[in-house]
Amino acid sequence: MASYPAVFELSSINGVNGFQFNAQYGFGDVGVSVAMLGDVNGDGVADFIVGGPRNNLNGGGQNGSAFIVFGRNVAGVGQFPTDFQLQDLNGTNGFKVNGLNAGDGLGVSVSSAGDVNGDGIADILIGANGANRPNTMTQYGGAYVIFGKTVSVDGEFSAVFNLSTLDGTNGFSIPAQFNGSQLGIAVSSAGDINNDGIDDLLVGGGASGAGAGATYVIFGKDTATAGDFQANFNLAGLDGTNGFKINGAADGEFTGRAVSAAGDINGDGVDDLIIGAGSADPNGAY
Repeated sequence: MASYPAVFELSSINGVNGFQFNAQYGFGDVGVSVAMLGDVNGDGVADFIVGGPRNNLNGGGQNGSAFIVFGRNVAGVGQFPTDFQLQDLNGTNGFKVNGLNAGDGLGVSVSSAGDVNGDGIADILIGANGANRPNTMTQYGGAYVIFGKTVSVDGEFSAVFNLSTLDGTNGFSIPAQFNGSQLGIAVSSAGDINNDGIDDLLVGGGASGAGAGATYVIFGKDTATAGDFQANFNLAGLDGTNGFKINGAADGEFTGRAVSAAGDINGDGVDDLIIGAGSADPNGAY
């Protein structure tokens, strides 16, 4: 069994006991969100994701970025560098995802999506609570699912994944229904809450409905038998068979600013979920 010191000093990181990231741009808030992904490139080693929602592109206005870093078998290919430069992601060691527009705030939340399309490979879920802001709509919000793949069969990821190429076969976008909802402020895999053997998704919109908030549960499906997802998932079409919406109980609760799978907390063999409502009276969760 491995042992650790009572206090681990980050200054002691050397590539063997861990490594640190250096952001590509200053003031990008890189590291404001982090998550384990599972194995998204099919090489048998776990991968992870780091969000930077204020990352600027070419002097732009906080498009935001998420950085997917592939794990590696260090016994075979060598240790990670002590200082991992995120700008060195090239598709073989990981890749970068940029927000489509200034103010999107992509990466404000990041999570594994589990295996939402039933192909046996882990998928990626990224929130962008300022995305999809047509005309005067502010902080409309959205989220994006990028499907993992076995790169030895399907080819490497590009160094920069372009979200505009999501077409339902490689992933899909989840645009908000309402102005100001801040959809994507929180995202998470839900586990399998409808007990069909496929992982499901949680996307929170903490400012929906006069601040009552809302959380959307999207059921995964085996796309090989049930057909592909739409390129733009229509939340208004949730009908209980493909997912459902959870509304906050009262204005100002901001339900959905935190969401998570809860595992099976009542022992019935089916996964449960937990949703935060930080401004509920009294402050609490569901």
